[in-house]
Amino acid sequence: MATPPASDDTLITLNIQHQRAHASLLVSSDITLQELCQHHLPTLDSTRGLDPGRTLFDGDALHELGLGAREAAYPVVLLASAVSEIQKDEAAAQLNLRREEARQAALKKPAKIRDTSSGYYAPTPEDRFRFDRTALLPGLPFQDRRQELLHRLATHPSVRKQMAKFKLAVGLLGELHPWTHPQLLGVNQNAGQSIHLRLLTDDLKSVRPFTMVRRVLSHELAHNVFGPHDNQFKELDSSIHKGMLAYDESVKTSSYRLGGELDAHYEPETADLAGHCSTSPSLSSQHPNTQVAQTVGAPGLDQARNLNPRLAAAEAAMKRAAPKK
Repeated sequence: MATPPASDDTLITLNIQHQRAHASLLVSSDITLQELCQHHLPTLDSTRGLDPGRTLFDGDALHELGLGAREAAYPVVLLASAVSEIQKDEAAAQLNLRREEARQAALKKPAKIRDTSSGYYAPTPEDRFRFDRTALLPGLPFQDRRQELLHRLATHPSVRKQMAKFKLAVGLLGELHPWTHPQLLGVNQNAGQSIHLRLLTDDLKSVRPFTMVRRVLSHELAHNVFGPHDNQFKELDSSIHKGMLAYDESVKTSSYRLGGELDAHYEPETADLAGHCSTSPSLSSQHPNTQVAQTVGAPGLDQARNLNPRLAAAEAAMKRAAPKK
């Protein structure tokens, strides 16, 4: 076994190169690598000497590495990192560690997704004052178009806004039979229990225009509050109708249309509608075989059953068009 050189106090010169910096140190050959790094190279955290085929330890003295000749100059290349670089690396490592800890914690306690589908929903006035349901009569022509018209009447913003404004609620929005009561355009039963409207034209060849039926609907909605056609009723009827028209105008002025203007408004006077609307308290069905209350000026029940449907509708139209005496 080779005996390491004895300890002495020989001074040696180290010509140190670190990156682009050069320095010379005069040190004792008896100091260790650790002492060299801590006391003579205080600006560097660590150093590592290159000696092919050998392993260096912090406790090795310089003379044990063969650096012991008096007045000899030894070239040394330092592979080291600056303090600022090490601090930067340590900060990055700490940041990555905290991120990983947060990720592991999130995996252990997954975030709860709040279910808002069944949460409390505050109803708006338009939700409270509306038509609860709609219904068509079976066995009549233009079922799809009648259904579309009835749905549009029940959901149109111009109608819904006025119902909310005047606090008008209706249980059922339905359809008048075209030949059971040919002289009527609309019926309000029990102040809003149901409203029935005439959807087919007099000749039964089409459905009535939306604005025409809506005008009758505005009249019938006023019967939710007032029964007789007195001044209070007429004022409310007019207010509801004007509110619907105002909505139409707001839509018209804020949009552009291709193919012409909006549909012309059907605006009969309230007095004209009064003779063709009813507030019957007992009209519960619009089937031809159902007994209904008689209306002044209407044909008898047996007569209505025997009339030809188209003939009955034509006669009703002529009666409505006849000048009042």
